Parts: sequence; structure tokens; C-alpha cells
Amino acid sequence: MGRHCDLCDHVYLATDAIAEQHDRGKRHLRNLANKTELDALARRSVFLFGFPPNSFSTEVDLAQPFSNAFGTVSRVILDSNKGTFAIVEFVDPSSAQNAIAAKSIQIASHKVLIKERKTDFEKKTAPVSEKPVVADVLAKLAEAGTDFEAQVDSLIHEVALSEEDLSNRQNIAEQLTEALADYLPSGARVEVFGSSATGLGTKGCDLDCTILFGGDGLVLAKAAEAGLLRSKFHLMTSDMSLLSGENKLTNEEMAKLTPADRVRYVSKALNDARKSKKAPISDQTPVLDAKCPVIRFFFDHHCAIELSIDNRLGVNNSKWLAALLRSDASGKLRRFLLVLRFWALSGGLFDAGKNHLNHYVLTLLAVAFLQNKGKISPVIHQSNASGVISGWNVGFSVDPRDFSDEKLSELLKEFFKFFAQTPFKDVVVCPRLGRLLSWEEFEAAFPDERIKNNFKHSLLNVQDPFELSHNTAANANEKCLSRLRRLLVVSIAKLKTPTPSLTTLCSADDDRPNNSSAKSTADLTVRVPLNCANATEAAAKAAVERLLVAVLKFEPRMEPGFKRKRVMREEDAQSEFDVEHRLWQGRRGKRREVERSHPEMTEFDAEVEVSRLLLLDEQRATHGTKLLAVRVDVDVESAGDRALDIHFHRIEGADIDFHNLSHFLDTFLKKLVPQLIGDNDAMEM
Repeated sequence: MGRHCDLCDHVYLATDAIAEQHDRGKRHLRNLANKTELDALARRSVFLFGFPPNSFSTEVDLAQPFSNAFGTVSRVILDSNKGTFAIVEFVDPSSAQNAIAAKSIQIASHKVLIKERKTDFEKKTAPVSEKPVVADVLAKLAEAGTDFEAQVDSLIHEVALSEEDLSNRQNIAEQLTEALADYLPSGARVEVFGSSATGLGTKGCDLDCTILFGGDGLVLAKAAEAGLLRSKFHLMTSDMSLLSGENKLTNEEMAKLTPADRVRYVSKALNDARKSKKAPISDQTPVLDAKCPVIRFFFDHHCAIELSIDNRLGVNNSKWLAALLRSDASGKLRRFLLVLRFWALSGGLFDAGKNHLNHYVLTLLAVAFLQNKGKISPVIHQSNASGVISGWNVGFSVDPRDFSDEKLSELLKEFFKFFAQTPFKDVVVCPRLGRLLSWEEFEAAFPDERIKNNFKHSLLNVQDPFELSHNTAANANEKCLSRLRRLLVVSIAKLKTPTPSLTTLCSADDDRPNNSSAKSTADLTVRVPLNCANATEAAAKAAVERLLVAVLKFEPRMEPGFKRKRVMREEDAQSEFDVEHRLWQGRRGKRREVERSHPEMTEFDAEVEVSRLLLLDEQRATHGTKLLAVRVDVDVESAGDRALDIHFHRIEGADIDFHNLSHFLDTFLKKLVPQLIGDNDAMEM
């Protein structure tokens, strides 16, 4: 397989021989030497930023303080354009590492921020997504063997944030705090909350942050009441140079703004910080119509951030969930919640859009289930600690819990059964009281006018445990709930086997037939021209079904209640199959035997007989061991020359088996499908 040379303008090297010759060439060796020299220079250099334009007029202004603090400086490079950054080169690489570890240095009245110097400036055309791909994770789970707990270990290794990831995210919050320090009230800080703070974060997940202001948050003081503060018009329209440093906002001025205007102001501050290179911010978008307005942006092109203002309720909820996870010394509660998240992701419950579930709602459902099971106390029983935010009692304390005796596969099955039997529209999931309430019980338990007037009745009702007027699942629509119900029922059936598999569980049935995007990403597509007179859509689908089931012995996957799917129904041209035999191997020799002994057989009957003989051969049979699981959908193209597109999506199984099967199907289906469509006798069921 060929490769590209990154040093030589990504030139393509088609073979190993060409690559070897290229690597010995003068151009490549020259580029390699330059790259080595640049890397060495970067290791003994640092990049300085975060100070006002033209703060330092000569190189000596920086060379002396850095020499005194970290080691001998060999050269200083000042930004000759706007004077907003500088580069310091040391004699010793260890001096640069010490400076990077310090993160900043005070020079006169300026706090200078320090980070590593980059020498690779290849432009990123778009932020890079680091989210794990479900299919790739499932492939890793399959490699972990058949033990459920081993598969869970593999899942957590593949998708959960590591300690290093969490540390990097905290570091991003600190960098944002420093970058915004010149624009926000003294003591304001950026704090991480959400899944990155609870221990339930997954790789590539958004980083939820909020700006906190200390004490009781943003409170209007007497200065505001007396009209002594700058006007909203002044704050919204003035250049940021007039609102930074000594002129930056006070707590009272920020408190006077509406939530949307606070986001507008911070968005202006972030934009100014980006221009002055105080933080590597890109793709910045304020979202003003959300319940809690936020600013979405990317940090250093790879970490997606949602930044809110004074979201102390969100921080409190995260602290409560983190305390719940810490209360279980066995770690099984965290494993259970992470498996649930991946299960929901693989089942399409977290699809983009307002009308789907989110991680927080799913976590509250899991907590409510465990409260009903007696494994977690209701929040109201944990409220020994005091605390009030926005008029809500947010105090809590968490007792130690032990989940070590729980079997994860059984716990998951109980969760699926519990909510499969729940009439979502008729009840309120109430983690505060630790049970499901009818609407009459809910209104009696919470007579507060704020709750009566603001709690939205929806198809799914999950009360926030602290902000009691908030239905966290109010946006879920019927399509989302239908998918959830189906996924719950299918998952119960998948866990009823003697040896449950996490791979099978998370290879959820797709209830979205005729999905064009899914077809475009098929692992294999076989196009069969349809030239015969009987080439109706129904006949084509039936022919594909008969070949897969009767000849290749594909087993239709079982629905709950042990009812077989009618796999290629016209209204739902998708199905999933288990493949238990390598009947694509060794067919040529058996075919010769059949042709000699039964020359009168039709093409289809001969193929059925070949498969029968192969199954009788004990060396070829696999005794019911599943090799592959595939999803098949059929699409009849009627424009122009009619053709049948048969899409195969691998759900699980080894690369080599799917590769060999694909090679066989490409010839087999093109030959047999047209014949079978035209043979009415063979099509009779």
C-alpha cells in the first residue's frame, strides 16, 4: 500500500521500492534536515502572548527578565506588525521547558503568557473532530473477546476521557480565564462542568464551561440602583480597548445585563482575545435563544466549547453527579453509565437537533432507575447540606454506595425492562423524590407556583433534581420516543442470551429504513442491472432474500418475542442477518461435483445443493458460531437503465471474513439475481 511524504509536499509514493528510492533522494534528505533543525529550535523556544500591543519596544525588555527567570536567552523576536506577540529562544532546551511550565511571567505591569513554540503551521480548513466512530469502537469490542466485562473494559478504554484528557480540559479553562481577565470583573473564572467534570466524559465530547463571579454570583448592588454604572449601550457598542484593563466590567455592570447581553459582551471579549492572540479561538458563534444562552467555539481547532455565563445550577448538578460516582468505590456505577451512553449513541438517540435526548437526560433516567431499585437515595434525602441558587435549594450530601455485587449485563437488562414498561407521557421521572410520579402526585408534591407555571408537560417528563421547574426532556418528540421504545425492547431481547455481548447490544437495529446517508456509507454495494420483464421492485427484493437465506444460509436476526423478520418487505427494505458459515469458500469444486451428478438442475437449485454439501463437510462447518453480522438494504434505481443496488453494512465480524464475502457477493449476486427474478417457479415460497 502506498503512502504520502509529508515532508515533500505530500508526494504520493505508490510502492515500497519507490518510497525507498524517494527517502534516499537529495530533496527528501534536505527537507528532513530542515525539519530536524526546526524541531530542535522549537524545543528551546517559547511563544509569548497576552500583553497589550507594543508593550515592549526592544528585545532587551524581554531578554533580561527571561534570562533571570529561566536561563540564558540567545535571541528575542518581536512582532514587528502589531506588537502583540514575541518569541524567545534559549541556549538550553530545559530553560524553555521551565518557562512553559511556569505558564506566565510578570514584567513590569504586564502579565505575559507563555506556551510552546510551533513550527508546523499547516492551515486547518475546519475544526478536527475527535469523536470516536461507533463502527470503529464496535470493531475494537469484537477484538476483546466474548466476555461482557472485558468488552466494557475495552469500551471505556476506547471512548472515556483519560486523566490526561481531563487535565488538558482543565488547562483550557485556565487559559480562557487568563485570556478574559482583562475584560471581566476581578475574580471571575472559567469553570468546567458537565461530563468533563463528572467523570462521564467521552473523547471528542463538547467541553461545557461557565464564567463564575465568586460569592453569590451576579447580584445588583446599590451602585446599580443609584444609576452609577455604565449604560448597556456603552457596554455593547464601545471598542474593547475602552472596556479592558482598568476599565473592565464590574460585577454590578455584568449583573445589570440580560443573559443574552452578557453572552454578547463575552463574545466581543473573546473576539478581541482572539485578535490579540491571547487564546487560539475559532468558529465562534453566540447562541442567544437557548434556555441558557451560550457561546460555541473551538479552542485550538480541536476542542469544541460551550461557554455560558454564571451557570451555577449547571455546576451544582455536575458536583452532585460527580459525588454520586465517587460514592461507589467499585467503579461499577461509572461503568454502567458509560455503557448506557454508548448504547444510546449507537442507537441514534443522541442525533443532532433539538428534539433528541441528551447525555444529562439519559443520566437522570439511569439515576431514577437506580433510586427505584434502592441503590441510590432520593436527592431530597441527601439535602443535609445548605445552599440556594436562584431561589432553589441545591444542597446535597451523598452516602457511600456499593455496586460491587451488580452484574452489568443484568443491570442493563433491568434498566431496559423498567423503562420499556413506563408510560412516559403519563408520569414524571423525579430524581428528587426518587420515584416516578403520576401527574396528580407531581402537582401535590410540588405546589410551588414557579413549578406549576413553568414545568412543561411533554411526551417525556424528567424533572431536574434542583431546578424543579425544569423539564429536562421537554424537547423530545414522538420520533425520538418511538426510537427509544423500540431500542429498549430490542435490547432486552439481545441480553436474554446465555452469553450476552456488548458488541451485539450496541449494534442496535436501525429503525430508519431507506436512509440515503446510511446507504452512501455502505461497506459494500453491489449494483445489478435489471433487464428482464418481471423486474419489479418486490421481485428484486424477494430474489435477494432468497439467495441470502436459502443459498448462503444467512440467519435473519430475531425480533423480541422470537418472531422472524420478513426481511425484504417492500415498505421496509432493510434487515439484519447473522452469518454463521463460510459458504463462499470452496464452492467451485463442489459445483463441479453437482454438475456431474445432477446435470438437470437449475442454476439456483445447483447453488442450494452446493451449500448443502459444504455444510455436510465438518471441516467447512462452523457449528453455529457467528462469523459476521450485516445489515442489508435494497434500493431499486428507476431512472435511466434500471438497476438494483444492494447495500451491505458490516455490524460486527472480522475484516478478512467480510472482505472475502464481499469479493464473492459481487459476482454471485450479479449472476443469480436476474436469473431468479425471471424464474417464477423458483420464486414461489
